[in-house]
Formats: sequence, C-alpha cells, structure tokens
Amino acid sequence: MSVISQVAAVVLMNLRSLPQRIGPSFVIIAGSAGVVAVLVAVLAMAAGMAKTLQSTGRDDRAIVLRNGSASESGSALTRSAAQMVMDAPGIKHDRDGRPIASAEPLRLLKLFRSGDGSEVTVPLRGIGHDAAVVARQICPDSFPQRLVIGDRHRSTIRRRRADVAS
Repeated sequence: MSVISQVAAVVLMNLRSLPQRIGPSFVIIAGSAGVVAVLVAVLAMAAGMAKTLQSTGRDDRAIVLRNGSASESGSALTRSAAQMVMDAPGIKHDRDGRPIASAEPLRLLKLFRSGDGSEVTVPLRGIGHDAAVVARQICPDSFPQRLVIGDRHRSTIRRRRADVAS
C-alpha cells in the first residue's frame, strides 16, 4: 500500500465516523473557544490597566513608600520620616515657604454592609490641611465633589468620649 492510499484510507475512515463523534467534537470546539475568549478578555484587561497606569500621574508627583512596601496600603512612614521627605531638596514650596506635600495615612477597613451583612473592604485616608492644596493641583475640577470633609481627629475622639460618658 502506498503512502497516498494510506492517507486516503485514514481520511475516509475519519469522515465516515464523523456522525458518531459530532457531540464530543462540538464540546471540544466550544471548550477551546471558551478558553480563547477568557484569554483574550484577561489580556485586554491587562493591556487596559497598563495603559491607564501609564497615562495617570505626572513627572513632578511622587508617592513615597516605606522600604520594601509594594503598595500604598502596605506602607507606613513615621512622622519624622514624612517630615524628612518634606524637607528634602527638590520638594516644591508655596509662596510662604511651606512644602507642597501631604502626609496621608491610608488604612483598609473591613466593615459589614447594613443590607445583607456581607464583609466589604473600605479605604480610609487621613488628610491634613495641605491635602487640599496638593489635591487641587492634581485634579482641580473633581476635588471639591470627591472629598468628604469631617471633624478633625482629636475633636471627634473627645466628642465620642463625651457621648459615651453621658
């Protein structure tokens, strides 16, 4: 038997058995298509995230993290370390000579939704008086709408202690 006749015999045998294999064939095709669709979606999200991160921020802005920290939420600087950063050369100053910088602690709180009781993570950022100056320089249009202004930390503690005592 020649090579061509052997190939023809195998092809004919596969074509004749196709009606018996139609279900499993469609399952394999649908599974492969699903895997490809998920891969394309993940790659598209990764490309979009990379583009977003590259287009945000400015060259004259910096977030200072503690050595070894991978993210802002996993970093903590002492007050003296934050002051050293603000006093460092290259930090922009306002007309009064104060550095245009803001030391902002960020904590992630685990809270429970009031409706269904499910656990959610909520970011809590502490800001000082200089945060408004820094934020207005970063996003002047959206700053007033996005900031929730509350009491200073010390007065809130005193008020809550007074409420508990009475």
